[in-house]
Amino acid sequence: MWVNIIFVLTVAHFAVAADKLDLSWSGLTKEKFFRDSNGSVSSRVEKATELNLRGNFFDSFSDCAAYLDKLEILDLSQNNLQRFFFKCNTENNLASLNVSHNKLPYLNDTALTTQISKLQVLDLSYNVLQHITHWTFEHMKALHVLKLNENPLNNNIDKDAFKNLVSLVDLDLTNVSCSYFPAGLFTPLVSLRHLSLSSNPIKQLPELPTAIQVLDISRTNIISLGQIAVSHLRILRMNDMPRFECLNLTDLANLRNLTVLSADNCPNLTSLAVQPPSEDLLPQLHRLSVRNCSIVRAGGELLPVMQRVSDLDLQLNPWQCDCGTQWIVLVNSTRNYSNEMRCKSPPEMREKLLFEALDSDQYDCSYYKHYLALWIALGFPLLAGIGAAIYFIVREGFGPRGFRRAVTVSYRIMIAKSEAEDKILQHSDITDYP
Repeated sequence: MWVNIIFVLTVAHFAVAADKLDLSWSGLTKEKFFRDSNGSVSSRVEKATELNLRGNFFDSFSDCAAYLDKLEILDLSQNNLQRFFFKCNTENNLASLNVSHNKLPYLNDTALTTQISKLQVLDLSYNVLQHITHWTFEHMKALHVLKLNENPLNNNIDKDAFKNLVSLVDLDLTNVSCSYFPAGLFTPLVSLRHLSLSSNPIKQLPELPTAIQVLDISRTNIISLGQIAVSHLRILRMNDMPRFECLNLTDLANLRNLTVLSADNCPNLTSLAVQPPSEDLLPQLHRLSVRNCSIVRAGGELLPVMQRVSDLDLQLNPWQCDCGTQWIVLVNSTRNYSNEMRCKSPPEMREKLLFEALDSDQYDCSYYKHYLALWIALGFPLLAGIGAAIYFIVREGFGPRGFRRAVTVSYRIMIAKSEAEDKILQHSDITDYP
């Protein structure tokens, strides 16, 4: 018993010494906390730079009821918050505020005020926010991290909502029920590096900030990418996209710094290509994952990219194993890319490992090359003969000036009457006309 008491007192001592006050999961209501703050807990709250009130029963919080002048980190997550206020302490040093997993329906003008303008991290995730206005983050110019994920915003983000967030580095908009984002919404975010738009029913990419380095558009309704022009992008995630059909790496030609590209679990993704072919595409790419999609074959124009990739995952696709895909075996000869690349067709190779089925020592594609050479050898004379025949046929059917010959009629004498006199046109004045 005494050992336990000493242990608790020791922990409490170090917690106070470190200016951290942990009151999480203590069954506190706001009334009990603020009443105790004026009594035995008051001195500890005044000295605390970090206050943890997670997992209690606060339905609101106000800085007016406690002395929070030294507070830098405040955790109010997993309470029953419906509103919070910062309007009393003018010298607030709060840098991190976590109000996630609450019941906040909106943020009024007394929530994110000038009193907490030094705020750098704000977690608003897992609430019931329904609108972000142009003034919601008006005073948050020092903010670095903003989490708005898992809120039912439903396209209710004003186009100027982020205009003052010039220092923002990380923005999470995962699953906010937006089918589109207003034009220019992300343009003011000149410092943004990480952006997640995943799990939203958007059908096309919005205009992206130029400095972005990590982009996640997984679980969206985008069908094809089109050209992406953000040259600093390093990581692009496009996983679990139900409508995505074609991954043309040439669309990513401007992404010279891209190192990681993943498009896993896209059931309608049937095409992985480089069209038109390019030798110098994605020079920094070292991981490419197109796993568990519907890729049947991949053309040899992918070879220059694949040779640069050190981590390649093309497993669990329904591969058609033939000479058109044998180049993958050649690329795999020096690197063990996959153990689960299996053939789905032709029937005699079904469920065989692609590398075993198309191993160059076992699967002879020389006939394919011979037939190709034969067709090329025969094709040119055949085409030349057809062209010559067409030329002579056309020459017989067309005149020297290129007009088609028709039956002509030669008139000996043509009489043209006018009011003045009759004129006789002699044979020498007449030429053959169609």
